Amino acid sequence: MLYVFVAVPLIIAAFLAIILNNYSRLPKYIALIGSIISLIIAVIIFFEGGTSTVQNFTWFSINGITANISFAIYPINMIALLIVAIITPLVFLYSIGFMRVPSEQGRFYFEISIFAASMMLFVISYSLIAMFIAWELLGLMSYLLIGFWYWKEAPPYAARKAISFVFIGDVLFLLGIIIIGTVYGNFNISSLFSLPFHPQVSLALLLILFAAFSKGAQFPFTEWLPDAMEGPTPVSAYLHSSTMVKAGIILIAVMLPIYAAYNLLWIILLIGFLSAFIGATNALTSKHIKKVIAYSTIEDIGLMFIALGLNNIFAVMMLFIAQAFYKALLFFGAGAIMKANDNEENLYNLHNASQNKVLYISLIFAVASLAAIFPLSGFFGKAAIISTSSGIEYVLLVLIELLSSLYIFRWFFLLIRRDEKNSAYTSINYKSISKLMTAPMVALVILIVFSSALYIYLPKYMEISPNLDVQIPIYELIISGIIAIVGISLTYLFFYKQRITIKETHKWYKFIYSLIYNNIFINSFYLYFAKFIEAFANIFSDFEIFINKLLSGIGNKILALDNLIRRIENGQINTYALSFVLGIALIIIILIFIFYLGTLNL
Repeated sequence: MLYVFVAVPLIIAAFLAIILNNYSRLPKYIALIGSIISLIIAVIIFFEGGTSTVQNFTWFSINGITANISFAIYPINMIALLIVAIITPLVFLYSIGFMRVPSEQGRFYFEISIFAASMMLFVISYSLIAMFIAWELLGLMSYLLIGFWYWKEAPPYAARKAISFVFIGDVLFLLGIIIIGTVYGNFNISSLFSLPFHPQVSLALLLILFAAFSKGAQFPFTEWLPDAMEGPTPVSAYLHSSTMVKAGIILIAVMLPIYAAYNLLWIILLIGFLSAFIGATNALTSKHIKKVIAYSTIEDIGLMFIALGLNNIFAVMMLFIAQAFYKALLFFGAGAIMKANDNEENLYNLHNASQNKVLYISLIFAVASLAAIFPLSGFFGKAAIISTSSGIEYVLLVLIELLSSLYIFRWFFLLIRRDEKNSAYTSINYKSISKLMTAPMVALVILIVFSSALYIYLPKYMEISPNLDVQIPIYELIISGIIAIVGISLTYLFFYKQRITIKETHKWYKFIYSLIYNNIFINSFYLYFAKFIEAFANIFSDFEIFINKLLSGIGNKILALDNLIRRIENGQINTYALSFVLGIALIIIILIFIFYLGTLNL
């Protein structure tokens, strides 16, 4: 039961936070202590876990179908659990400096603590039933946290949009689970590896795969994640670095041998490439400080799905680790800058962030890691994917890396450039940023630097097959360096020095900008799809009205006939006698007609 106990301190802290909400200082410290205890337990499990172990608890059994709640420790989920446990106290510490509204402390720390506990339970689950329960908790908590500022106009809308997209995936996941349970009679992932091929399972795997795409904001479910930036920045950092958007990655990574056996890796690869390009191109055009990072998350998750499609589980987990650290650091930096600028979100209105040296240096490490600059962990995470690709896959991955370099250095140079002419932004004191917000950033810088060493030790821990070559070719190091130089040079000249300008009135510029902005018209697709559904519904509505009028007309005719027949009952014997004679005559005519039909030998 030690596996489950890792989430218990956070659950206890969550309920204590909501109970002690009137004591504004207590909830945040209780949540922080709970996260530290969970981290200690996760470290103990990590170092004393030993070989893969599965614990099964039978929930119920009916008609030969057994529902088990299973938990397990194995290399993939142990890495994920440790990353979640490391990021959690850093997010909570950052939140203490960021969330200053006393009345909202209890609610915030309750929701984010349950959010953390849900992710921990998800990664240690080893049955589809247990995973689905934690999966739903993640969706519910993300809805509450994205819409946390409920009195504003945008956050509730963003929360509804997020839960709507994620709910589609939830339904697909549930349908896939039902199919697997019906076919095999159990829901344990470990048993699926040895069960015989069944055609219905292919459909179930596809449903589960698209559920993972919805959770990870992959095509065609990309649009909810940028809007989710309406939530508090600590939530954004947590959501993107180690919790909900990565749940789909863990789910498919655990079941990857099954997807390989059913020849479905090509779908994972295709959607990964589409999503990575959508994220990278939109990050190039977005002007929102947090949405640029959100689009980069779509790209990062797309790269992880590409690694899954290449059946390279080592590359998946290496990027999983690297992305957690640099993505949390990017959001921490963005939140600090926004807080110093009275919650301004437009990149073009945010300048001189280099005033705060801790913030400035931290962002350099985060940006460089995302841009895959050697020797930071982001380089090793992305190089692990690129080095195992070939042909068109290699070319596309290099192009994605170039786009990453361009958009992240654009983001960085816009934030640090000096605007001496605008007194409104030269007077902002970035040095006043709370140390509670910068301390976790320093910790993440250290993690980004030292996690590079995992490229050497991770294959041994994961017991990677010797057939998988994890060596990075020297030409990959050269290409990565050239891409970084190109990205830095172009964005430096365009956005920092502004020596090169583009006339936004040019037709070609408007065309390209509209093409790569706003998810390549995905929002418009959603709009037209909704209109199609509405038109389809209107057809059914018109048909319903027609049927209603038809039945109503028939009913009125029958009622009129009934009123006519009712006049016969007038109390006069002659009328009754005539009716009796006509009835007898009608019966005789019917009997004659039936007798006649019988003589025809039909």
